[in-house]
Amino acid sequence: MAGAPPNASGGPKRSTARRAIVAVVAVMAVVAGGLVAFAVFGKDSASASEVSLEALGTAGPNPYTASVAPKPSASLADFAEKGAPAAAAVPKLAAAGKSKYRTAPGSVAAIYGGTLDESSCDGSQLVSFLEAEPEKASAWASIIEIEPADIPTYVAGLTPANLAVDTRVINFSFASGASVPRHAVLQRGNAVMVDARGVPRVNCYSGNPMKEPTDLDREEAFTGSPWPAFDAGTVVVIRPAAQPIEEFELVDVETGEVFTRPAGDSVVPKAEPKDDTTTVEVAPAGPIKANKIYKGDVSPAKPQSRYTIEVPDGAVITLRIANSRASKAGVNAVFTVAGVRIDGFRVNPNAEEERQYLRSSSDGGEHELVFTEGPAAFEFEVGIEIQDDGGQKKDAGDAAASALAVTAGPAITGRIGDNDRMDRYTVKLQPGTELRLTTHTERTSTAAAYFQLQISGRNVYNERVGIGGNEKFAVLLGPQDDDILDILVSEGPSKYSFTIEFVAQRDGGQPGDAGNALAEPRVLTSLSDLSGTIGDRDDADFYVFTAPAAELQLKVSTAAASGAAPYFVVQGPNGANEINGRVAPGATQSFPFKALVGQQYRIIVREGPASYVFSVGGP
Repeated sequence: MAGAPPNASGGPKRSTARRAIVAVVAVMAVVAGGLVAFAVFGKDSASASEVSLEALGTAGPNPYTASVAPKPSASLADFAEKGAPAAAAVPKLAAAGKSKYRTAPGSVAAIYGGTLDESSCDGSQLVSFLEAEPEKASAWASIIEIEPADIPTYVAGLTPANLAVDTRVINFSFASGASVPRHAVLQRGNAVMVDARGVPRVNCYSGNPMKEPTDLDREEAFTGSPWPAFDAGTVVVIRPAAQPIEEFELVDVETGEVFTRPAGDSVVPKAEPKDDTTTVEVAPAGPIKANKIYKGDVSPAKPQSRYTIEVPDGAVITLRIANSRASKAGVNAVFTVAGVRIDGFRVNPNAEEERQYLRSSSDGGEHELVFTEGPAAFEFEVGIEIQDDGGQKKDAGDAAASALAVTAGPAITGRIGDNDRMDRYTVKLQPGTELRLTTHTERTSTAAAYFQLQISGRNVYNERVGIGGNEKFAVLLGPQDDDILDILVSEGPSKYSFTIEFVAQRDGGQPGDAGNALAEPRVLTSLSDLSGTIGDRDDADFYVFTAPAAELQLKVSTAAASGAAPYFVVQGPNGANEINGRVAPGATQSFPFKALVGQQYRIIVREGPASYVFSVGGP
């Protein structure tokens, strides 16, 4: 708490379970005398202010981000369900069915909880989510009263913790491009991030920024379902401490003991163990199996432990190493394939490290994992799963021979990065259609994905799609595009998706594309309100009609959203131009001409991209 000297050893300090009980009772004793507001459970008059009851692990409506906290453990759920200390230690100030809020500074011991070796929240993940969505980042920063560029620094200074009391807050969600305040009581156990004065500022299950309530001189009615231990008489409003807090005294949600955590200390959360793993003893050296937890050790008598594992092509490798609390030194791990180093890192005592690697469709084989340094005892696991690019249980290769054939319609998903430098897909083109592409890079990615579309080896599209971003692209295909479309995805590391659609053109009011050659015109059976599209790879539309009268005119309208002015030509039976002209986007124009009744005339439309409507009739 404020004014306490830092732990000389630099590590967290434990106290006894009895001290935890005394500390929590002290919290409630401090807050018991501070009348802040009246609260009414259930329905109240129309003038009452509604306060949402938000149980452990719930995000509520319109969260800013996905959860940046681990799923509540059984221990945390049990801690939350115990509620406040016994009634004898928490005087209830009831009056006419109304209970009173208490108030306490954020420096009070055990007003927050946690787990010694684990973090309640992942601040770096919160920063990544916000950086991927600038609009949300701006709104989030305005609530905290900082600049969006200062979010990483601000979050790094917060301390992850769990509420040890039901806590009254203003919880801000994000809807329609703006922050929306919601008065709420968060259940004990909820994961939050706390500022230097001990006030909860981030709800880790929603990424929402929070403020302490100030306008409390009014009646409040609770909405939502109360948890079994809920008691309006034990709800606390946490106020800023008088001085910045150097160390927080947290109650351990598993043991009930008190330990200290330096302000701003964000212990890396431990990965949740796989349900299908088994701990086994490993031989001093030799081959190991994937998705098994092994025990190993290094010491002066055994300075090196070497293990080999067979990795299939297109694998996702997840390497997990946990150094024992009892180890006297760190353990150094080096991961190689065919003598080439993939990665190397050190894991200190009582720490855990997880790394992930993508292998391409051609670089499987025997990998080696070597441990040195120590003395240390550790556990490790080499998790292996096969990539599922395009839903085909394999990696999309980077060459034509190893590309994955996919179809238009369903979303195609995949992963790229590390040694898997490119994924390649092929789709059969549909001539005379509009090709539509939608691309997306998932928020869990660490870098943008780069998309390229190629027809006959030539690029028709390339775009880098940022984390959490979406991009759309469309191109008109001509009748000559009876070929294969190549979709190339590179860069990363990214998880991505894309969809391909082929939308049929209806040139001249008939299904399909009007031909782009003299020998393949579209015969018009009607001459009124005919539509068409032109541009991109569809370089011309040819129509032919029989002149119904000697005095005619071509009337053309170009859609306002068109990218260019299409060029129209009417040719007579001898091939000579009768009229020609360009019609700008949003404009309508008529072109009169004389014709020989019963003879064939040709209409040619070029350039674009544009959508147009035309008719042929009398003057």
